[in-house]
Amino acid sequence: MSDKAREFQELNEKRSDLITRKIRLEENFKAAKKALSEVVEEIKAAGYDPKTLSSVLEQKEKELEEAKADYESKLSKAEALITEIEQAVGV
Repeated sequence: MSDKAREFQELNEKRSDLITRKIRLEENFKAAKKALSEVVEEIKAAGYDPKTLSSVLEQKEKELEEAKADYESKLSKAEALITEIEQAVGV
């Protein structure tokens, strides 16, 4: 086979490989797009706007931290009271 024919055959094989890779990429893109659409629908079904979800998440994290701090404070007070009672009754 001549050099030109071999070169043409190699180029054709590369082209075929590129087409296969492109098809795989398109399939992966479609799957990722579908998964993302499903997540967006779940977010909407939960009553949130996907565009403002990050701010909602920040607000919920802040509320959770505040609730945790309040709970820890109440636990500390309860522990102090129990310790005081135990000392008063001699336990």
